[in-house]
Amino acid sequence: MPELTSEELERIKLEEIKKIEEIERENREKKLKLQQELKKLQQQEAPGQHAAAQPPEDFDKVREQIRTREMMARGFVQVEGEWISREEFERRTSEKEEQKRIEEEKMARAKQRKVEREKASYEEYRATVIMHLKFYSIIIYLSLGLFITGAVMTITANYVRSLMVTFFFPGMVATALGLISLLTFIGLLVDSEKKLIERSIFDFDNERHYFEDESEIRDYARKFCRSIVRKIHPGLKIEEKNDEGDEEEE
Repeated sequence: MPELTSEELERIKLEEIKKIEEIERENREKKLKLQQELKKLQQQEAPGQHAAAQPPEDFDKVREQIRTREMMARGFVQVEGEWISREEFERRTSEKEEQKRIEEEKMARAKQRKVEREKASYEEYRATVIMHLKFYSIIIYLSLGLFITGAVMTITANYVRSLMVTFFFPGMVATALGLISLLTFIGLLVDSEKKLIERSIFDFDNERHYFEDESEIRDYARKFCRSIVRKIHPGLKIEEKNDEGDEEEE
C-alpha cells in the first residue's frame, strides 16, 4: 500500500470532519422536527382533555330541568328554591292568607279606633261651643231686627214730618247699632263655624270622614255663616258622591 502524503491525510481528515458535522446537523434537524411534531400532538390532545375535564356549559341546566320535571311529577312544588310537597305548599299558602286577613283586620280596627277618637274629640269640642253659636245666632237675629226697626223709623220720619223729631234720631241710632252688632256677630259666628267645620272633617288614609250631619241644622243664621265659610275656604266644602253619574256610566 503506497504511503499517503501529508496533504492527502489532511484532505481525508477534513472530509471525515465534514461527514461528522453533516451527521450531527441531520440529527439536530431530526430532533427539532420530532419536538415540533410532539408539541403539535400535545396541542391537539389538550382541548379534548379540557373538554373531558369540564362538562358543557348547559350540562347543569339540562340536569336541573330533568330534576325539576322529576320533582313536579312526584307532586312537589318549588318555593323560594326549596322543594316542598303540595300539601305543605297549600298549608303555607293558607297560613299566609290567614295572616294577611288578620293584619288587614287589625289595620281596619286601628283605623276605626282612630276615627272614633277623632269623632269623640269633635263631639267634645262641639259641646263646648254650641252654646256660643246659639248665642251669636240670637244676637244676629236681634241685631237684624234692630237694624230693620231703625231703618223703618228713619224712613217713616223722612216721609211723615210730624214724626221727624220723634223717630229720626232714634231710628238712625237703632240702624247704626243694629248694623254694627249684626256685622260683628256675623263675623264671630263665621269664625266659630269655620273652626267647628274644620274639626268635623277628618282626612285619614286617603279618605275623608264627616262627623256632622248638616241636614240637622235648622238655624238660618248658622246656615248663612257656613255658606260664607265655604265660599272663603273651598277646601271645607262637603264632597258629594255623584251616584247618578256612576249609574249612567254603568
